[in-house]
Amino acid sequence: MALTRLNSRLICSIKQSNLGAISVKRTFLSDSFDLKVEWNERLKAPIFGMIDMEKYFLDIDRQFSITGLASHIDLDIFANAMLLSKNKGIISSPQDIETRYEQIEELLRRSRTTTEAMKMLDSTPHAVVRNSLDTNQIDILMKLLNTRLKYGLILDDYTNTLLIGKLLKAENFRDASKSAILMMLQEEYSIPIAKHMATYASYMYINHLRTEAEQLPWDPLPDEIIPEPEDDVNVALEEIENPDFDDHFDLVKREHLLGKTLAKMASQGIKDSFLTNSLQLLGYTLYEKWDKVSEIIKKDKEFDQDCIENALHYVSTLDNIEMETKLKGLKGVRIGIVDNLKSKIDEAVSKHEEKYIKTQSEVYKQWNAKREADLEAQKLNFEKEAKLQNLEQTKLEMDEKEKKLFFFDNYQNMEREKRSKILAWTKTFPRKTGALWGTQIKMGKRDPNEPIVSRREKLAAKAKK
Repeated sequence: MALTRLNSRLICSIKQSNLGAISVKRTFLSDSFDLKVEWNERLKAPIFGMIDMEKYFLDIDRQFSITGLASHIDLDIFANAMLLSKNKGIISSPQDIETRYEQIEELLRRSRTTTEAMKMLDSTPHAVVRNSLDTNQIDILMKLLNTRLKYGLILDDYTNTLLIGKLLKAENFRDASKSAILMMLQEEYSIPIAKHMATYASYMYINHLRTEAEQLPWDPLPDEIIPEPEDDVNVALEEIENPDFDDHFDLVKREHLLGKTLAKMASQGIKDSFLTNSLQLLGYTLYEKWDKVSEIIKKDKEFDQDCIENALHYVSTLDNIEMETKLKGLKGVRIGIVDNLKSKIDEAVSKHEEKYIKTQSEVYKQWNAKREADLEAQKLNFEKEAKLQNLEQTKLEMDEKEKKLFFFDNYQNMEREKRSKILAWTKTFPRKTGALWGTQIKMGKRDPNEPIVSRREKLAAKAKK
């Protein structure tokens, strides 16, 4: 896992360094959007000064082993402090970072199967995202976010915007488009800045698939494939009646996900019909919704040339001659679609960024206050449980002392109780009457032709002799 992650980051850095030689990286969000100072205020809480991260994971793991669950507060504290080291401040060793991410992955997975999953604080997924961006652990972050049922990380508006903005700044169009896909799956089409960034990221990665020969793997950290057993193994499977493909969460093909994301995002907030139709033409082509593509073509015969070329490039891989002929018959116009999409982002940033910054600053303060309040409530609950356990233990000890002190006073009552229990027990014995009572039990099988002779009959026959 570690080697795959390292190779992915190495290739990214090489490609980005080459791009930097010929162009300047575009930064859509201002530096103040990061709110690093406000975010780091959480570390001033007393709990983060006392915690020893080297032992904290073991403590939470022990809670899982004993009780079957761990507090959502502990999970949130671990997520917020996962880069801290008691002796070194902030960890920087790749091995230490790798270990911490393996630990948070394990805790998220186990917590997801407990009742504490419903109580997950909003600051937990936010902390995982910010720490991943700070340490460039993008591959593992995308794995955690994409497997929502397994890890339960759902992002809010600010975190979505921050994540996709950081990825676009690094020109990491692959993972930026993955963030856009996650927004599409959650049907988050109304986030002012992020929806335009999602449109831009999806288009840029689709264009990258056509123009770039060397591509990073779409899924650099795939789930481990369990090898087939050598011997035939029968496994009981639940029968699914009327299986249904929902055409949304069931989508797995990269092009289908990208196409649906681009088509849906383009229809939200872009008031330029020519630009919207061009992007939807490309999106529904990759989504392979040919009825939609034909409907869009009937609206207008003129589309952006780059969108047409990208659509033709994908259709040529499908051997869809009819659709390829339709796309070739379209008139292409170069409008500078990339610059148009960038201008949409700039408009949204200038209009909404300041509001996001102000709101999120207050949210950070609320998160810190809620964490402290929940931690104090958890402490009081633990103290209450400890007192109840002490009372139960004291009660048991007093009962034992009472039995010893009043043993002789209660001796007669205990004897009567014992005799009544013995009588009740003896009543459960089988009856001693009947012709078969006293029949000798022989080992092995009895001859069915031999008559059954009871012990009483045997004794009577012996007396006659």
